[in-house]
Amino acid sequence: MRPTHSLLLSTSLSTLATIASAISLDASSSDSICSAASTLAAGAMDYYKGDGVFDSPSYWWMYGTAFASLLNYQHICGSNKYEDIVYNGILAQVGENYDFQPSSYLDTIGNDDIGTWALLAIQAAEMGFKDPSDDNKPSWAHIASNAFNVLYDRWDEDTCNGGLRWQFNSDLSSYNYKATIANGNLFQLAARLARYTGNATYTDAAESIYEWIYGSGLTHDLEWGTEVYDGFNTNTNCTDLIKVLWTYNYGVLIGGSAYMYDVTKDDDWKQRVDDIILGSQSLYNNTILYEKACETYDSCNTDQTIFKAIYTRYLGATSNLISSESSKIHNLLLPGAKAAANSCSGGDDKTKCGMKWSQSSYDGNPGLGQQLNALEIIINLIVDESSSPKKA
Repeated sequence: MRPTHSLLLSTSLSTLATIASAISLDASSSDSICSAASTLAAGAMDYYKGDGVFDSPSYWWMYGTAFASLLNYQHICGSNKYEDIVYNGILAQVGENYDFQPSSYLDTIGNDDIGTWALLAIQAAEMGFKDPSDDNKPSWAHIASNAFNVLYDRWDEDTCNGGLRWQFNSDLSSYNYKATIANGNLFQLAARLARYTGNATYTDAAESIYEWIYGSGLTHDLEWGTEVYDGFNTNTNCTDLIKVLWTYNYGVLIGGSAYMYDVTKDDDWKQRVDDIILGSQSLYNNTILYEKACETYDSCNTDQTIFKAIYTRYLGATSNLISSESSKIHNLLLPGAKAAANSCSGGDDKTKCGMKWSQSSYDGNPGLGQQLNALEIIINLIVDESSSPKKA
C-alpha cells in the first residue's frame, strides 16, 4: 500500500480509545497507558544482561536508546522500578573519561553512537534523575558536555565545508560517510545543553550545525514539508546524496528544533518543527507509522528496528516543549499506539512486540527495538501530563 503524504489529524478518539490486545490499552486512561507501558518495559528488560549491556542481536548505541526509553517511562509514568539498573548501566558504559568512549567498544563505535549516549545523559539531567555527582562523580550535564566537546572537536571543515563524519576511526569503511544522524544528534545535544545551561556558546553551535545540515542538502524543503535524507560521502565532496528516509533522522531534527525554539523563541525554529513533522508524514502507512525504507521490503536490519522509538520520543518531547504542537502530535501518535499494542502478542508471555504495526497483529519478528518502539509511542500519548525538562 502506498503511504499517504497527508494525514487526517482529527482522528476520532472514540474509535481508538479502547484497544484490545495482549497489551491491554485504553488510550483515554493514563492508568491504562502506564499499565501497558509497565508490561512493555518489563519485556524490554527481558533482553538485559547487566552492566549496561543488552542481549544480541543489539548494539552499543541501542543500549543507550533503551535506557533513554526506560528513563522516559519513569518520568512520564512515575515508576522508579528500573532506576538503579539504569543508573548503574549508564555509568558502566560512560567510559574512563566520562565521555561515552569506553575502551571496550572504542574500536567499533561511531560518532552517532556517542551522540546517542550523550543525549541520554542530558535527558537524565533534564528529568532530575539520580545524579552521579551525589557519588562524587561528574554530573549528567558535565558528562553530556564532555561528549559534546569530543564530538564538536571532530567537526571536519576539510571536506564538504564542515560536518561530522559518521565514524572517527579511519580504519572503518564508513569513515568517509557524513551521516545525518551523527550531525543531528550533535545538533540536538547542543540545543539541549543551551537550554539546560543557559550558555550561549551551545546556542551558537546548534545554529551553525543546523545551518550546515540544511545548507549541505541533508534536508530539503518541498511543498508537502521538509524531507530529511541519510547522508553522503566525502570522497565525492558530498555530492552523492543518499535520499533514504529514516524515522530517526526526522526525529532528532524535530526534537532539536523544538529545543531551539524554546531557547530562542524564534519563530523560524517553530516553522522548522512544523515543516519536518509535515515532511515525516510520508513515513505513515495511512495513519500508522512505519519504517518505510525497510518494512516495505521486509529488510529491516537490527539497527533499523529501533528507529521508530527515537522518532516518537522526540515527537513527545516536542509536544511537551511547544504546547501548540500537542494536539497535532497526539493525533499522529494515537493510531500507531493502537496498532503497536495489537502487535505485542508474541513470545511465551504473549507480550513481545513485532515490527509491522500496519498489520495490527504480531508479525513474528520480536526484539529489543520492537519492544521500545511500542513503549515510546504508547507512553508519549500522555507526555504532556509530565513536567517539562528541567534547567540547571
